[in-house]
Amino acid sequence: MTNTHTNTQVATSHTKLATAQKEKDRLMEVSEQLGYTSAQVELIMKTVAKGATVDEFLMFASVAKETGLNPLMKEIWFYKDNKGNAIIVTGRDGFLSLAQKTGQFTGLQSAVIFKNDKFSIDHSKSEVQHIYKQKERGNIVGAWAKSFRKGCVPNITYVDFDTYNKGWNTWKTHPQQMIIKCAEAISLKKTFGISGIMSQEELHFDPQDRAKEEIKNDEMHRAVINAIKELQAKDGLDKANDIINKELQENGDLTDKQRLELESLMITITEPDKAVDGEIIPEADETDELLEEFEEKVENKK
Repeated sequence: MTNTHTNTQVATSHTKLATAQKEKDRLMEVSEQLGYTSAQVELIMKTVAKGATVDEFLMFASVAKETGLNPLMKEIWFYKDNKGNAIIVTGRDGFLSLAQKTGQFTGLQSAVIFKNDKFSIDHSKSEVQHIYKQKERGNIVGAWAKSFRKGCVPNITYVDFDTYNKGWNTWKTHPQQMIIKCAEAISLKKTFGISGIMSQEELHFDPQDRAKEEIKNDEMHRAVINAIKELQAKDGLDKANDIINKELQENGDLTDKQRLELESLMITITEPDKAVDGEIIPEADETDELLEEFEEKVENKK
């Protein structure tokens, strides 16, 4: 039963390796059509589009090209939320850049609102009344922004501080700047009909925390890989294979690259005649060129 299951896993791994190569070829072909070199694609996927699948990257690259926002300059980037949903993100400056490129942008007004301020909006007249003193303004309650476009009624947006305040990093140290950027970004999106891109200030998770989680995940994965290699060196192949199977079946945090690494390692353990001088597939953080070299060696060994 165990051998049958292992053989099935190995066959599946071979299929996934072949599929991964086809996806890579498709990625490079379409990316070139979008104006990116292979080196640029690799850099983008390691930085501002980390964790994106091929289809997600192509969607991201298409939006970047359409909007004129440059991912290599970090004007636009890709995230996945806690449910795995793909999100394309830019900051307030990105939305301002898009508005200015239309040639119809004529201005942007905004301010932070404090508890003791006198504030009101008359949407029928597109007017904002905001009166305050410089001292004893109380706590922040929100912000407003008014964006102008030629031939259109100005858009006035109000955002509530408690709704958007995340309580992390920049929201802690610079709450006024964050809430006002949030109001400006939303106002610009509405005025210029920008869709499909989310404001960084609206995100409901901390990108820095997400980065820390990714680093922790990678460190744990490296520990597992090292343990497998030690067992392999000591001829503990059954134990090593059990660890791989458990990781593949139970670890829902594995990235596609990590899963591919484990599946490739399984092949070298269960089919040692296809290994090259005991070589194990390069680690997930090494280049795709090394992965290709390894696969070529395996093919030559057949």
